Amino acid sequence: MAIAPSIERYLNARNVPFEAMPHHLTGSTHETAEAAHVPQDHIAKAVMVRDDRGDAMVVVRGDQWLHLEALNGDSGRAFRVDQESDLKTLLPDCKVGAVPPLG
Repeated sequence: MAIAPSIERYLNARNVPFEAMPHHLTGSTHETAEAAHVPQDHIAKAVMVRDDRGDAMVVVRGDQWLHLEALNGDSGRAFRVDQESDLKTLLPDCKVGAVPPLG
């Protein structure tokens, strides 16, 4: 998989060093870690959530799960996980299912 053009432009414009780790299309964080030859706990994954106040991004370690009830309790909000169809509007140049962990 390639890095989204908007993310690459953003990082380059701010002189943020990064190394793209190309890999084949995967269906899960576990598969991505295997394809990129890195431990699953070395990957950050983003989960997009929303409520009546708007969208938010939660970033968790690749080997962890989002605990939505805890997030809602801690934040005092009523988030629900975005559907993949919602993400095309938020992240137009990202592949479906490939949410970069950058807000």
